[in-house]
Amino acid sequence: MLEGTKIGGFLMPILFPQGWGKLERKDLDLEKAHALVTVTSSPIAAECAKAKAPVDTFLRAFLTGVFSIYFKKDVDCVETKCSAQNSQSCDFVIKPLAEFNFENAATRNQLRVE
Repeated sequence: MLEGTKIGGFLMPILFPQGWGKLERKDLDLEKAHALVTVTSSPIAAECAKAKAPVDTFLRAFLTGVFSIYFKKDVDCVETKCSAQNSQSCDFVIKPLAEFNFENAATRNQLRVE
């Protein structure tokens, strides 16, 4: 869980009382500036059942900002799984922009880099 990291010290009190679901940090690599965050019980995804694309743009942007500060490096975030699309959870991959696969349509749609 995020509670065991510096990030958890301020993320959890902000997000849990607001009803944003349960956040878990599944992977963290400080050297590469990579992270994987999973959210279960997302109220946003629950409201957007049967969506055609991942829906939590706000949390994606929030995680981008938090991890950019934490890594002291510009990173971006893509939602790779979304419970609004029949997944068990929402998964967010955070890493430097240049490391994303822009051949993937979902990545292109979320990051919209021109």
